[in-house]
Amino acid sequence: MQGLYADDRGCVMVVVEVSADEYTVYGSFKEIGNDGWIAPCTLSPGGKVTLDAPALGPATTGHLEHGGVRWEEGAVWKPLYMSTTQLALFSRRTRVSLTYAVFSMVRWTTYWIWARMAGR
Repeated sequence: MQGLYADDRGCVMVVVEVSADEYTVYGSFKEIGNDGWIAPCTLSPGGKVTLDAPALGPATTGHLEHGGVRWEEGAVWKPLYMSTTQLALFSRRTRVSLTYAVFSMVRWTTYWIWARMAGR
């Protein structure tokens, strides 16, 4: 069940595994605002999913299916699949500014040395 999910409203939920049958869900719904919510979620052996999010109301139950999670009230969370390239882009640290600064210093130093050798 761990991964990224999106519902039919375009809201994204990140499900992180805490233990074998317990998960933490980080989500946001347009109705709640930009702060989002965090809720514990449990998965029973039969595929029953229970989400206890006080920000969303009473505990919600659903069923884990191949195409995602189908909740009792009719909402469906569909999994988002990412390629290894997409995952690498999201998870890597960006060092663009440091790389650019070093490259610029080397370039300008080389230019300055050649300009002095040429007598400019």
